[in-house]
Amino acid sequence: MEDFLTGLHVLAPLLGLFVFIAFAGFIVWAGWKLVKMMGR
Repeated sequence: MEDFLTGLHVLAPLLGLFVFIAFAGFIVWAGWKLVKMMGR
């Protein structure tokens, strides 16, 4: 169980980074779709 918690401490920052990148990518994609929809 302690090994699992240690692994969790290592994986948590990586998971947070992945979520942040995915969120930022979604915002960029949504913004690009909006600009394309407006016909610029």
